[in-house]
Amino acid sequence: ANEDLAVVRHDLEALGTPPGEGAPAEAPSLAERRKRLNEQSAATEGFAKESELLSGRIARSMDTIKQRRRTQFARRILTRIPSPLSTTVWAKAAPEWQAIWASCAASVQSWLARPEVEHDSRTMGQRFVIGVGLALLLAFPVRFWLARRLARLPASGPPTDLRRLYIAALTGLLNVWLPAMGVLALYGSLTLGTPLSAAAAELARDGVTASILVLITRSCCVAALRPKRPELRLAPLTDASARIVTRVVTTLALLFAMDFVLSTLLAQQDASIEVISTQTLVFGLLVALVLTSLLRPRVWSAPDQTPRLTPVTRRLRALLILLIAAIPLSGVAGYIALLHLLVTHWVV
Repeated sequence: ANEDLAVVRHDLEALGTPPGEGAPAEAPSLAERRKRLNEQSAATEGFAKESELLSGRIARSMDTIKQRRRTQFARRILTRIPSPLSTTVWAKAAPEWQAIWASCAASVQSWLARPEVEHDSRTMGQRFVIGVGLALLLAFPVRFWLARRLARLPASGPPTDLRRLYIAALTGLLNVWLPAMGVLALYGSLTLGTPLSAAAAELARDGVTASILVLITRSCCVAALRPKRPELRLAPLTDASARIVTRVVTTLALLFAMDFVLSTLLAQQDASIEVISTQTLVFGLLVALVLTSLLRPRVWSAPDQTPRLTPVTRRLRALLILLIAAIPLSGVAGYIALLHLLVTHWVV
């Protein structure tokens, strides 16, 4: 609108001021042109002012929405429920957990007892073998050929940082390709030809997704930290630190994968808040227990095995200690939403 208004005003300036009293009248075409430009200028200016007014209202509305979202988020995070350690919670959660597992076992037995499943069991095994064979045929030769060349260090001097990054990226992708193909082959052998229920199909998809994410996480971690190849390591860690961090990251990935699939199962079963709170508490406690491995002095040691705590790493370690302490405390106190936030956002 401002650009259009500037164009109109430029045209009006080009026409000049209208003739005064006693001066010869200008041509009718110029007078008509001036009138149209003045009308267009007034309309454009009015539109620009209305746009500015509307923009101001939108900005104020957005601020109000953001403030309400922050308030609702804080209220939800600080909502307190009965502690998952209380006897009343477990008195309701324990039998419901048993009912959920019994329902899952009954569903699996019912699926296995279907005539088409029993008839297709041999075909299912054949499809799995064929799928794994194709995965090996497609992935293994390429992986072997590239891995030999990418992992080979130059003859003169240590590898550059760029070469380390290049090797880590491609090695991570190559290492995850083959097992991911195997997981997909297993999924295909279970689903092709033998229809699953909607709930079972959703669980199967989530299981495949979680498995592949675990494989990617571990593969990328090993490729970056190289516990057995320090000359290719991206981070300035000792061999002991690289091994500990790799184990921690892999274990956390497994925990997150199991929690992801279990959360889908509980949503399908329409689980109560007591069941969800006990699941979140156990998950948080396991995550906090795994994180304690990162507090070992060996993780923070320099290559000469001496403790190295710079101001940055000292603050990082202090933050890690606070996080490890806050996870179980928030769960025990009944702040399950806060516990879930700490685990799913801060830990990740």
